[in-house]
Amino acid sequence: MEILHSPLRFFTFVTLLSTAAELSRSADTVTLSQPVRDNETLISAGAKFELGFFSRGNSTNRYVGIWFYNIPVKTIVWIAYRDNPIDGLSGVLQIGTGGNLVIVDGTGRAVWSTNTANVSFNNVAAQLLDSGNLVLTDKSNNGSGNFLWQSFDHPFGTLLAGMNLGWDLRFGLNWYLTSWRDSDDPSTGDITYGFELQGLPQTFLRRNSSLIARSGPWDGIRFSRLPLNQNAIIIPKFVTTAQEAYYTYQLNNDSTITRAVLSHSGTLQRC
Repeated sequence: MEILHSPLRFFTFVTLLSTAAELSRSADTVTLSQPVRDNETLISAGAKFELGFFSRGNSTNRYVGIWFYNIPVKTIVWIAYRDNPIDGLSGVLQIGTGGNLVIVDGTGRAVWSTNTANVSFNNVAAQLLDSGNLVLTDKSNNGSGNFLWQSFDHPFGTLLAGMNLGWDLRFGLNWYLTSWRDSDDPSTGDITYGFELQGLPQTFLRRNSSLIARSGPWDGIRFSRLPLNQNAIIIPKFVTTAQEAYYTYQLNNDSTITRAVLSHSGTLQRC
């Protein structure tokens, strides 16, 4: 006779359910065998950020983005592809040939790629970190910490703690913010905020080419119109060398949820 209510079977069943739930909560990595489909998400190890497909307003356009995890309003902090969305629920984020992280639609057409140097796709993984940074790594490097690609090098309208705003001339990186088109349209807007290096470094807020505001030049201690004062939330920092000029900030408390946002109306504010 088959025993349907064995305590051992019940314990095994509950254990399997708990393990599956834990795996679901802790999945923070894309690998060759573990893509992210439209109905799936990644959650960073400390449950601070989530990555997945999303839409805005009544649009059927689908984007891959990163948002703060487990807060009432989905707050997007990064988007993989703003101007070439997928129409419908067929998108997949996966490791593609050449070791790139790619997004494909239902026909297999790549709508976005990290476009990194070719590496063996068997050794590549993309991980969502607790900083909100999505990083592409070569697993064969045995945890060297060197990223093949990272989302922090490709900001859009939001500056998170640990991101840079400015230039790294050694690698040809120019980190600047670009607004959304409007509150329901993540496509590239016409407001930009970043550093320009003619003369002494300073920030410029522009609508297309028209100047809205600027920080004034850096005098070695501060910008003439923009003080860098530590407060209860952030520790700001400006780094300038012959090869680098960038602003960044860290949090006084890692549990704080905050960001700097460039709005489509032309303001930069901390939220």
